[in-house]
Amino acid sequence: MIGMVAEAVRPVRPDGHGAAWEQLLGFEEQITKWVAGSGEHRPLTVIKIHTLLARQGCVVPYRTLHRFARQRCGFGRKDLTVRVADGDPGVECQVDFGYLGMLTDAADGRRRKVYALIFTAVYSRHMFVWLSYSQTLTGVSDGLCKSC
Repeated sequence: MIGMVAEAVRPVRPDGHGAAWEQLLGFEEQITKWVAGSGEHRPLTVIKIHTLLARQGCVVPYRTLHRFARQRCGFGRKDLTVRVADGDPGVECQVDFGYLGMLTDAADGRRRKVYALIFTAVYSRHMFVWLSYSQTLTGVSDGLCKSC
């Protein structure tokens, strides 16, 4: 029953793409050149390509153009990420500061910047957060003492 309803309301798309995709096929070579850039021209962003296509009368949804450029024209990040193996339990802890915002100090009533010193155990991903008004060695040592 659901299949019959879907057939009735969805347009026929034998290749899974609509009219906007078909329109982009005529510009595929140009889009590929824009994405790649040339010796004297830098690669263009999809936003700029969207504007240039509209000037040529090819008005398509931005999201469709973005998918088209990624799938057919080589747009997007090409760097591969390398997974790093986690160490043994209790071996590594990562520490970093993060800015939280402004907070009114209860002691003197003035507004101060507040930072979070975040400790993350690499194996378990357990986190401990210590709030501090500064990013100093004293703040780090206070946080370390409280985390143990």
